[in-house]
Order: sequence, then C-alpha cells, then structure tokens
Amino acid sequence: AASGAGAGAGAVGGERLTGTNPSTSPAVTAGAAVPAGYVGTWRGEIATPSGLAQNAVVTVHPGRTGQAVAHSEITVDGLTQPDGQLIRCTADLRLVSVSGGLTLQDIPGTGSDPKILGISACSHGGRISLLLQADGTVRFAAEAPGTGNPTGTLTRDR
Repeated sequence: AASGAGAGAGAVGGERLTGTNPSTSPAVTAGAAVPAGYVGTWRGEIATPSGLAQNAVVTVHPGRTGQAVAHSEITVDGLTQPDGQLIRCTADLRLVSVSGGLTLQDIPGTGSDPKILGISACSHGGRISLLLQADGTVRFAAEAPGTGNPTGTLTRDR
C-alpha cells in the first residue's frame, strides 16, 4: 500500500499508494497490545477518492505499541515495471495506537522501493489505520503525502 504503509503508484495520476501525516497522528498509547481480533492477514481492494484502485494485503501479528507488528503490500492492477513485473510496494509497520482501532506507522527502510522511469513508485513514512467492523471486516485508511489517501474494506484470510 497501501504503503504504505508503504506503497505507491506515483506514475498514475500523480498519486502514490499508502501512509499518513505524522503531524496529525494520535499520540502513542504506552504499552498497549494489539487486540486479538486484528491478528491475521487481511486483504481487499482500496481506492483513492479519484478512483485509483489498489490491492492491499496487511498482515498483523501480536505485539505492543512501539513494536513492528504488521506488514503491508500494495499493488495496482496493470501497473508494471519495464520488465513486466507488477509493482509491489511493501513495508513493515510499527504499532502507534490501539485507541479507536489500530494506527500503524510505516517503518522507513523496511519495504520495497520500485522505480518507474527512475522515480520511486512507493510512498514511505505514512500511516495506516485499521478499524474492526461488526461484520468481521476491517476498514482500511492510509495517509501519506502523494498517495491520494486510499480507503477500503479488507477481509480476513480464512
């Protein structure tokens, strides 16, 4: 991703994929643990307000605030590198907060950084929010400069 979390497709409409703005992020909740309901692999389609569709996979592990507890992978159907390989934006994510869902911060330097014409296709350093819904899905929202801030619903792998 969503990014991202890290992820992005800078060549498509100027939007890159995933992340958040640390200046608008909630404070760290000291020592809080990932609620068991979030642990697992979640996947689904996310999209920017302009309609750029992306595929997101987020895997969440047990852990506490400040720890790396998740991994994200964001792809855009049809967006490939010159060699034909699908552009995959990946990142490890640190738990920032469990207040009002999970807030996950991209850990710079932990993900992929594919290039399109020499320009990074992924956005790193942003945040992903996951909010567990009554139907067992999670609401995904990413915030990072240049990503278009995609949102969507993810379903847990069975």
